[in-house]
Amino acid sequence: MAISLSSFYVIGGTLHYDAMCYVERQADSRLIEGLKIGKFCYVLTSRQMGKSSLMVRTAIRLRNEGFRVAVLDLTAIGQNLNAEQWYNGILNQIGQQLDLEDELDDFWQAHKQLGPLQRWMKAVHKIVLTNKNNQFIIFIDEIDIVKSLPFSVDEFFAGIRKFYNQRAEDSELNRLTFCLLGVATPSDLIRDTRITPFNIGQRIELGDFTESEAYSLIRGLMREEKIAAQLLKQVLYWTNGHPYLTQRICQAIALDASIIDSIGVDKICNELFFSYRAKEKDDNLLFVRERILKSEVELASLLNLYKQVHKEKKIKDDETNPLVSILQLSGIAKVENAYLVVRNKIYKQVFNQTWIELHMPYAEARRRRAAVRKSVLLTASISLIILSIIFSLAFVAIKQRNEALEQKNKLQKQVFVTRQLNYIANLRLVQNAWDEGKIERVLELLNSQIPKLGEEDLREFEWYYFWKLSHPDLVTFKGHTNGVNSIAFSPDGKFLASGSSDKTIKLWDITSSKVLAVFQGHTSGVISIAFSPDGKFLASGSSDKTIKLWDITLNKLLFTLNSHTGEISMVAFSPNGQLLASSSWDKTIKLWDLASNKVLATLPGSNDLGGSIAFSPDGKILAGVSIDQSIKLWDIASNKVLATLKGHKGEILSLAFSPDGNLLASGSLADECVKIWDIKSKKEITTLKQYPGKISLAFSPNGKLLAIASWKDKVVLWDRVAKKELAILKNFANTTYSIMFSPDGKLLASGNSDKTIKFWDINTKENITVVKEQPNYNSLTKISPDGKFLASTKDNTIKLWDLASNQLLNTFTGHSNKIESLAFSLNGNLLASTSIDKTVKLWDLTTNQQLVTFNYNKEVKLVTFSPDEKLLAISSSDNTIKLWNLITRKELITFNGHSASVLAIEFSPDGKFLATGSADNTVKLWDVEAKKEKRELKGCNYLVRALAFSPNNKSLLAAGDGDIMNLWDVETGQEIARLKDTALKVKNMSRK
Repeated sequence: MAISLSSFYVIGGTLHYDAMCYVERQADSRLIEGLKIGKFCYVLTSRQMGKSSLMVRTAIRLRNEGFRVAVLDLTAIGQNLNAEQWYNGILNQIGQQLDLEDELDDFWQAHKQLGPLQRWMKAVHKIVLTNKNNQFIIFIDEIDIVKSLPFSVDEFFAGIRKFYNQRAEDSELNRLTFCLLGVATPSDLIRDTRITPFNIGQRIELGDFTESEAYSLIRGLMREEKIAAQLLKQVLYWTNGHPYLTQRICQAIALDASIIDSIGVDKICNELFFSYRAKEKDDNLLFVRERILKSEVELASLLNLYKQVHKEKKIKDDETNPLVSILQLSGIAKVENAYLVVRNKIYKQVFNQTWIELHMPYAEARRRRAAVRKSVLLTASISLIILSIIFSLAFVAIKQRNEALEQKNKLQKQVFVTRQLNYIANLRLVQNAWDEGKIERVLELLNSQIPKLGEEDLREFEWYYFWKLSHPDLVTFKGHTNGVNSIAFSPDGKFLASGSSDKTIKLWDITSSKVLAVFQGHTSGVISIAFSPDGKFLASGSSDKTIKLWDITLNKLLFTLNSHTGEISMVAFSPNGQLLASSSWDKTIKLWDLASNKVLATLPGSNDLGGSIAFSPDGKILAGVSIDQSIKLWDIASNKVLATLKGHKGEILSLAFSPDGNLLASGSLADECVKIWDIKSKKEITTLKQYPGKISLAFSPNGKLLAIASWKDKVVLWDRVAKKELAILKNFANTTYSIMFSPDGKLLASGNSDKTIKFWDINTKENITVVKEQPNYNSLTKISPDGKFLASTKDNTIKLWDLASNQLLNTFTGHSNKIESLAFSLNGNLLASTSIDKTVKLWDLTTNQQLVTFNYNKEVKLVTFSPDEKLLAISSSDNTIKLWNLITRKELITFNGHSASVLAIEFSPDGKFLATGSADNTVKLWDVEAKKEKRELKGCNYLVRALAFSPNNKSLLAAGDGDIMNLWDVETGQEIARLKDTALKVKNMSRK
């Protein structure tokens, strides 16, 4: 059998009984052997360990060997019911599977005088067992659902026990046995040990895959056996054999041929589980987190216990301890040699000590916060140094908020201040990550600052600026192995289908970004797909000349239509779902009756690449492209031409009706334009030009916007009311094949040649307006203190952007070599730049003119303005710092003293002092008025790359290479504190 990359591994859900990726474990043989000899068995463990898959496979094997089997899913019965309804629901499931539904129902109705449990037991005994002589096994899945029922189920478990106890008196009951499966412990399900069946049953331990058990998974990796075995070994290093985690990484490896060693496995593991998005979206990680944080036990005690386990301290397994049970049922811990251990390295890294401390409850954290209460203001001053030049406004706003909170509870204030400091620190890291081109890190940091329910939103303009830079699209779906030719939203907007040249159709969950189903059957690329109006069916047209109709609910192919003799270019459902239209390269358009699967009409079409068709919203008109490059409007009822729309000069590749049916938009490849037609008058009303390449069109649900995609890596939003371009969305793909609005009009999706599907947020203009020429990832960027302007560099030029409109204001040229640093004056009117061309240039932003050039004999490094904007401090590669008077434009003084390059310069807020940090591991404080060195601040054992004064001028902090920050008293020069932060690698801590 040929192995499909998309179907070998199954991520989440119950595996089909013959799934190629099913891994047999010791539990398989133990369970089937136990049930065969009539033992009561139970499989109780955490989620996504393969319980349901084990049950299905075991049930089928037993049926094949002549056993009668009923598989009950308690979730299908429901929870909002009484005891009688619940027991009857169980009996109904048994009846349906054994074809005894009528007999059991009659028995139930005839014995109403009995209680629900007694009636259920007698029905099983008298009807089910006596019907046949072979052994009967009842599997009950999701048994933990009984904890949510509005009545006690202790008697249910007592009833199972009674079935076993009565075997001594009634031999018929030897043919009846049970298997319970779920996420629970026996004590969770029944408290009374005198009537529990679990002390007479056999527990089946469903463990993680061993290396030998998991070896069968290498088939799906599609690598040479030796390489595949090495890759699997590294996967198991991370997952320790956890079924879900192992299958998920293996699937990702199978889909990425570039992964050939352990480094590649580590990288994909990082992408899948350690990024911020993964931690928030992965189903398994979410379950583990929610099971721990939302358990019924006291959270502090639970986290403290897990903390000990995480530190590898010996914590004994104790089934009577509910804390131990929750750690095991969440999946985060398991038992090895009678002691708890963290289940695998993925969990250990995701749910680490930092995570534990972050989720400690408020009361538990009080002791630690009280210990630092006296130093809150100092901590605030220290943390503020992490701000770069773009965060001064954030500091001012935070300081004002702190003053407003003075009358509030001190403890609440500490929590608030902590969030503020975290925000400032994060935004500094965002700046660094953006400068280094680490977009994934930027997104992780920005997402961490989105307020939770009930929290005050601390985000300022700088957060939204970087969000905008890094979010030209909202999210990208990846998974196809070739270009995505067509996409379609389901009518309810919950799902997206995508058809690809890789011959598959994928069904995506919009919320979780997960692939729900993969439809395979076409022998060539899928060109067009469409949802039926009720969302139950999906039609696909392929270059294999066939049309296929798929049942979304059952995930299967219903039928194939194959009357066309050419490739299918488009399929479309009529609004009532009764008809399907298709266009083909055989120069025809066919109208199909889906009830009979027969062709109702064949209309002349086009042999062009497009062959576009579209139903009007009322279903009365079908628009299609004719071979003469005109658009025909067909009356569905009579199959007659209502009108012929002429105006395009070549191939028409896309048609789209407005939601009200009054307009039709058409896009042409040959004349590179989009035309909008009035349906009533049958006349052209607008022509939009300069859209080269293949054009795809889509109206927003409210009809106000028209999205236009072309081969030139962009999507344009056209405001048809204002008759102008509203926004240009950069696609970052070579070609956009298909675009579509979500039913609520909030999202725009595109299918692209780079094998991805991208989304944009259409809610606000700010969310969709992007800078039309974004700064280079490796460029230097600075934001003015008032937040109005952004300066960015590329090589020897400077670009000035207006942040409110995202428009390029000016380009400054004059440097002959790469620009090293930028600095805005405090009022934002001046910009200084240094370059390795040995010059410093001063630019007037009010006139966009160069004011002056300061020439040096050495390479110029850093520049900064004094707070009063009268002085400019400049460092150069000769280890000196010069002060220039900006009024006279003359040099005031040269400060000598450092023995290595000056890496940081900073004026005090009052302008009295200048601090400099150097590669010689020293910090010097210079008296600006006296023009001399005030003192050297000692204690650094690292290259000093960043300096920052506290707002009150009293403290100075230094940081750089290493994990230590030094804080001094400016007046005395005494070291106040030495702070250690292993995550700190600071380049710049300027407050401006």
